[in-house]
Amino acid sequence: KPGAVFHLASILLLTCDKQKSASLQADMTSIGHTCLQVSDAAGLARSLAKKPDLAVVDGGSYPSDSEVWHWLLPAPGVKLASIMLFVPENRLSEWELNQDVDDFLVDPYRKLEFLSRVRRLLRKGGKLEPGETIKRGDLTIDNAGYEVKVAGQRVDLTYREYQLLRYLATNSGKVVTRENLLNKVWGYDYFGGDRTIDVHIRRLRSKLEDGTHIFIETVRNV
Repeated sequence: KPGAVFHLASILLLTCDKQKSASLQADMTSIGHTCLQVSDAAGLARSLAKKPDLAVVDGGSYPSDSEVWHWLLPAPGVKLASIMLFVPENRLSEWELNQDVDDFLVDPYRKLEFLSRVRRLLRKGGKLEPGETIKRGDLTIDNAGYEVKVAGQRVDLTYREYQLLRYLATNSGKVVTRENLLNKVWGYDYFGGDRTIDVHIRRLRSKLEDGTHIFIETVRNV
């Protein structure tokens, strides 16, 4: 539906397996989502405070009695994010899958099935559907083709510029802080300063805006 508002999803990944972490992150970022890898309870507590849209948990790294589950499920019937669980095939008998887990996959997993289940959970929560088109006046953002046009003319952006523009467009009419942009577009573990945001905004303006098109407004000190 052109003009519909969507939200760029932030996905929390909990695993101690470096190879699996790299594979899952590549899968999720390939469809445009921001992914944060966490490997301990302290990092999980900080990340949950940012209210991620989905937590993907490797049951091989974190069994059902692991401390991370106390953070994800602080009370019966209460969870701080939607949860997708990966269960190793040889350890299925150790898990009692209950209503607190929104979905699960048997590991090793298939990429297409995994991405399909991620989309379903995000759609269920009103999050981003990557194949949709976002329109804001003469600005068109094609999520399926990663293409941006102004008044029908294609604009060449870097991947990070595209992510930044898409996040701003999905939050049209809202004031978005630099901290929020760093968290949602660059990732929670990015340690760069505010200058990174300013530089990318200037580049976006130079590529998108002219005398008749103004898309990005700055609210001073905010």
